[in-house]
Order: sequence, then structure tokens, then C-alpha cells
Amino acid sequence: MLFSRRLALGIAMAGALAFPALAAEGPTEIDLFFPVPVDGKLARDMGTMIKEFNETHPDIKTTAVYTGSYDETLIKTRAAIKAGKPPSAVIMSANFLLDMQIENELANLDSLIAADGTTKAQFLGQFFPALHGNAVINRSVYGVPFHNSTPLLYINAEHAKEAGLDPDKPPQTWAEVTDWAKKLTKRDGDKVTRWGIEIPCAYDYCGWMMETLTMSNGGRYYNEEFGG
Repeated sequence: MLFSRRLALGIAMAGALAFPALAAEGPTEIDLFFPVPVDGKLARDMGTMIKEFNETHPDIKTTAVYTGSYDETLIKTRAAIKAGKPPSAVIMSANFLLDMQIENELANLDSLIAADGTTKAQFLGQFFPALHGNAVINRSVYGVPFHNSTPLLYINAEHAKEAGLDPDKPPQTWAEVTDWAKKLTKRDGDKVTRWGIEIPCAYDYCGWMMETLTMSNGGRYYNEEFGG
């Protein structure tokens, strides 16, 4: 099963539903592969949540395995599948979901959801509607919308004040962002010495941000009717 980007306790619990018969013989053992793009509190919180889950569910033993970046997690997951020891749950980029489903590397959660006495709509209703698309393929649930990244705009308060802008009243529209960017840009003749706005374009940020800029302005970033 793949659990795609909200609720670590729910992840381990859902995985456990696949092995109800083993509970009487001993704890059901579950491996959870997870990446953390940034180290620190997020990684520690994951360990805390797993510990809390294991303590409150003595019939389940969940082992959290830190697997590096999203790409490294995908590689290690596929290696574990080929070795015949697939993890019960994986947290990874939702971008990988369709590819893994096409390659028959995933089991959908429909039967587990039904066994839990609920419907797919009720299950997905626990999460923000905007995240449902990350978890569903052909009306079957293949993941849990565990977490989604949110881009943030950071403002240099000193630079804003210097340009006559109020950092406590940040831009609210794209037109205001453009206006701020123009006022914050510095030039020395034809040379730009400071750009008014900077958008990261490393790894998958470029596509991520271009999609945001395009679709929020009424454009199309991809062909929705293409079947691939």
C-alpha cells in the first residue's frame, strides 16, 4: 500500500487492518517508510507519533524507517517490493502514485475501508477536499492524504520599509505581488543589483511554482484530457 501525503496514527492503523488474524498470535509488525525533506522537529515528531501509536495499540508494532528524500524513498520502496518484503505503508510524493499503480506495485484500500465499516466518501471526508485527488485513481482509494506541502512567501521587512511598503500589510493579489516586486527591485544602470522577488527553481519547485502561477491566473498547465 502507498499512503500519499495527514495522520501517521491512521496510517499504521489502516495497515493493521490487512492482518487481523495475526493479532492473537502476537503483534502485527508494520514497517512504515517515510521521508523528511527537512530534518529536525518534523522527524522527531514522527518518532513521537509512532511511539504513541505503539503504546496505545499493543497488538500492533510499527517500525518507522527513515528513507531519505522522496526519490530515495521511491527507490527503496521498489527495492523492498522486488525483494519480497514490501513495507506496509509508505509516505511519499503523490506524484508517484499513478506510476506505481500502473506498475501494479500498490494495493488499493477499498476493502480495508469497507472492513472498517465506512465508505470511501466518509473516509476521504476526514481530509481537505483539495487533497482527495492525491489519493484516488479510477474511483479507488490508493492513499491517505497524509500531508501536503504549502509554499510560503517570505518578506524582508527592512527592504519593504525602504521601498515605502508596509510589511505588516503584505500583498493579497497577484497584481499586488507584481507591484511589490517592481518597487523592491534595485538597479545600477542596466544591471539589476536586487530582484524584488525570487522563486526557487531547484528539483521539483520549478514545476510546482509554474503550475501555481499558471492555474491561479486561469491558464492550463497540462492537458487534462490526455490519458497518460
